[in-house]
Amino acid sequence: INIITADFDFARTLGFKLTSGRHLDAGYGTDSFDLGSTWSMPPKERNEYINSRSALITATTALLLGIERLDTTISKVGYTPVGILEDFHRESLHHALGPVIILGDNNPDYAQLFIRTAPGMEQEAQRSLATVWKEIYPNRLRDVQWMSDILEKQYEAEQKQQLLLSLFSGLMLLLSAMGVFGLIVQAARQRIKEIGIRK
Repeated sequence: INIITADFDFARTLGFKLTSGRHLDAGYGTDSFDLGSTWSMPPKERNEYINSRSALITATTALLLGIERLDTTISKVGYTPVGILEDFHRESLHHALGPVIILGDNNPDYAQLFIRTAPGMEQEAQRSLATVWKEIYPNRLRDVQWMSDILEKQYEAEQKQQLLLSLFSGLMLLLSAMGVFGLIVQAARQRIKEIGIRK
């Protein structure tokens, strides 16, 4: 099972469609999770706290784990689904859809930060991000990538294959056309000789 730990706006930011239940919300105690605060708890209480943690799951996850009702802890993984999302590909389309669980965290250690912008406002959003970044991390490098570029890179090999197939298909069509043209020219020459002999 692929487990994604992110903040509470993750599913909405990426536009994942909720089919039933609700999104994760920091206002709910079981949604808001801080592993560090559990170390002082006795082991039994700690396990109960972790096992009551809310999660979002995909339709494939619900199907594979046989989940029929929300707000009931999944004994196999120890999380309680509060919402079901439409399936989405966590990896490229080379990989089959697999089960995914999304957990909310108040202070996740970000590997990436996703920002959704209104259409046409991309450059302005990037300028604002640069300003805020300089205030918070003046000495750290900012690496910004557009989602469309990341997706395009995932299918770079297929694009090259498509280009090669297009080139070879065009070459085959050209050779076929030249062959047909040669047959027509040869047939026409034979007909000219026939007409000459008949005269």
